[in-house]
Amino acid sequence: VMKTYKLIELGALSKTQEITVEERHLDKGFGNLWQRGVGAKVTLEEAISLSITQSDNTADKILRDLVGPSPVSEVFNYLNIEEGPGAGVTPKSFSSTLRALYLSAYLSKESSSELLDLMTKSVHRDRIVGGVPDGVKVSHKVGIYKQAGNENVQVHSDCGIVYVPNRPYILCIMTDANIEKATQYMSDISKEVYDYVSMVNLGNQ
Repeated sequence: VMKTYKLIELGALSKTQEITVEERHLDKGFGNLWQRGVGAKVTLEEAISLSITQSDNTADKILRDLVGPSPVSEVFNYLNIEEGPGAGVTPKSFSSTLRALYLSAYLSKESSSELLDLMTKSVHRDRIVGGVPDGVKVSHKVGIYKQAGNENVQVHSDCGIVYVPNRPYILCIMTDANIEKATQYMSDISKEVYDYVSMVNLGNQ
């Protein structure tokens, strides 16, 4: 999505352009866009929104088609985030991408703010969000990694920026527990971190 925004800034893509859903895009894993079927039309803006707010796999494949085969590598290289064996997408690297959005280090301030705002509208209201009080904004993205050839190996993640007044912080959690335990772990950890940061923040006022 960050690479897509960069191409929009450069004028190579437009949010209003329409994309035709093709057979290779369809993915039932997450989201409902696949239900519209082959031949359906979707704007780039809608594909971006579905990819972020619903983790829609079909929308993600559409974006990957548009931006090329290695969008993550291109963004990582720009931000000097390590890749290769033992690196890849880790809590540290994911946190670096969130920091880059917060500081507008890769995208313009307008694009960064728009994307972070979109991330507050995620349909996933548990995990990190489940550990903070209602009304506290969280720009976050959940994910799941499945090891190729071994569906039993899954890593659940949630990474985001929690906007505590005057002391926003990044929290990124990844765990190989099953989905039920992973969700609870993330919520519990999020609450502990939020309570600590809030206490420190209050003490400094």
